[in-house]
Amino acid sequence: MAVRHLNGHVETKELPTEEYPAFMIMPFLHSPPAFLYPMEQRMELKLTAWAHVTNPEVIKQYPKGTRVGGTPFHPGKWLRMLAKVAHSYAVAKEGIDGFTPLLRDLIRGRDDDYGLLIGILDRKTPQERGTLHAVYLWIAHVSGAVEKRYLVAEIHLFTNLGAPHYHIVVGEL
Repeated sequence: MAVRHLNGHVETKELPTEEYPAFMIMPFLHSPPAFLYPMEQRMELKLTAWAHVTNPEVIKQYPKGTRVGGTPFHPGKWLRMLAKVAHSYAVAKEGIDGFTPLLRDLIRGRDDDYGLLIGILDRKTPQERGTLHAVYLWIAHVSGAVEKRYLVAEIHLFTNLGAPHYHIVVGEL
């Protein structure tokens, strides 16, 4: 296990596998997808991290700010992966011509305004017992000068750990 101390010194420690602190870190967006709200009601994207750690007692022995483990956190890459899952799921369920896609530029890395199409809503679809991962599609109606309907994917990975429910605006209907 690699430990980067506050002074920059990197220490390598040997730990038995069962004691290693495994990390699962996911971006946590504190706002809904902006696309689902009129321009004047949109919120600025605020992003933090949700984390699940096995063996947290190993980490508690180090001062706050010490980096334990070696996997960097790239929220943009994670959110782009969610966009790929949402888009491919929607194509599988609705067909290639079932909606006008909105995620292509995010998926291809041409756009990084994730908060426009990806966010977290208070709305949570009930999960089936024993389901590790779940993906649902639903339709959002957005009022404005013209009412629009958007296909939204709800993705909940690692339901057993209480991970975030992501809502991704896949396309316009």
